[in-house]
Amino acid sequence: MQTTLTKPWAVFCTSNGQSNCVARFFNRQDAEDHLQFLCRRVPQHQFTIAYDKQEP
Repeated sequence: MQTTLTKPWAVFCTSNGQSNCVARFFNRQDAEDHLQFLCRRVPQHQFTIAYDKQEP
């Protein structure tokens, strides 16, 4: 039996009028930690997190 694991929490780069998914995570805390890291390392871009449930 094969199970499908989803990563519903996504970090998006919202710069330049586009929204590109940068990373996906199993839980919100991991997404928030990565968001903080990205904001410190790449301050010229804007990032946000969202719950993006993908259906298999």
